[in-house]
Amino acid sequence: MAGGAALLIIITRLLVRTEEVVRPYERTVVDYQFEWKCEQGHSFSASGQIEPRPCWTCSQPAYPVTKFTCSTHGTFDVSVRFAKVEDGSIKPVEYRPLGTKDWVPVAEGALCPRCKRVMERVNPEPLVPPKKREPRREERP
Repeated sequence: MAGGAALLIIITRLLVRTEEVVRPYERTVVDYQFEWKCEQGHSFSASGQIEPRPCWTCSQPAYPVTKFTCSTHGTFDVSVRFAKVEDGSIKPVEYRPLGTKDWVPVAEGALCPRCKRVMERVNPEPLVPPKKREPRREERP
């Protein structure tokens, strides 16, 4: 009888036991250093945040900047606006090439200020391809 009770307790613990799920830390914009630029063209580095920062030189609103490229017209600096989305994460929501006035939703993509075609984002930290190893030359006596 005691053995059956002990077995019942062990089985109950195994069935009821829940393991705590440990989620890995996900970096957000506040974990990154961005280049910020204002409309006057002043730039500075600072950590990310949702709201615009006042420019350190002229106090005008400054936004984080990333680079996008147009296949025809080259690379452009593009301002980014971030916001909290439904799930609580912080995502880019609008783009605007520097020197233009209209913000464009991320769903439409960053538009080239010259031809209005969607541009591709330039990866700020591209992986460097590994160097090819030269085959070893065996020295013969």
